[in-house]
Amino acid sequence: MSHHKQNQASGFTRLDLLAIVALTSLLVLSIVPAIGKSHASVLSAGCLNNKRLLMQAFLLYANENDGWFPPSNIYASRGWVSGNVNNFPEATNSMFLTSPSYCALAPYLGGKAAPFKCPAENKLFTSGTRSWKALRSVSMNASVGTMDPGFKKAAISPWLSYKSFYSYGRLSDVVNPKPSDLWAILDEASDSINDPVFAFTGPGEPIRIFDWPATYHDFGAGFGFMDGHAEIHSWQTSVMITPNPVTVISFTTNIDHAWLSGHGTARIPLNP
Repeated sequence: MSHHKQNQASGFTRLDLLAIVALTSLLVLSIVPAIGKSHASVLSAGCLNNKRLLMQAFLLYANENDGWFPPSNIYASRGWVSGNVNNFPEATNSMFLTSPSYCALAPYLGGKAAPFKCPAENKLFTSGTRSWKALRSVSMNASVGTMDPGFKKAAISPWLSYKSFYSYGRLSDVVNPKPSDLWAILDEASDSINDPVFAFTGPGEPIRIFDWPATYHDFGAGFGFMDGHAEIHSWQTSVMITPNPVTVISFTTNIDHAWLSGHGTARIPLNP
């Protein structure tokens, strides 16, 4: 019997390998954006959850204090939270967020600092080879809050025309805008945030931007509203990009500032 050897191809040809490499590259290119979007979604969800926790604590404080909101840091030494995020080591000291001696909301958050920080914010302080993360990214509406824990009176924002716009010191003050439209807290840009208060000029007034909102989520910032809900609002104009260096900027009109101020206070009618 004769035996015929057959040449059988084994392994991959060069063309096969090139095809596999090309296919793998296409798969990677399609997967990477999806991973990026998934990560962004996780950060956004974490941001919204933290805002809801803060607003829950904010409203629990009010319910236990005859409807009065926690003190604003414009006038009070012990405010809704304490510490200047522009200063080290204040910005990295959890005591200002977790101790009732410095933070009026601490007892309602179980001594946790995490709710005060958007997970997408990455402000760092470095010294030599060591680095520390800032622990707070949130500021409170300058039109919201009381003068002092022992002095129950609405804090008046010095950045608004005197007696021309509403201030909100207690739950019964929140009528215009209504609770679902009035923001109490927001994420402030890392290069702008310092004290725990966010300043802005009133709707219809000449625009002066003192503090800059964050742009961490799809060019937007996380907000907590007086009814307890949270949302991310995306900005429409480049005006909301924090300038470098940070400075006060004036404008005549801007749709983003109109939204920010229109949901932050309202003008008092001349003849109520």
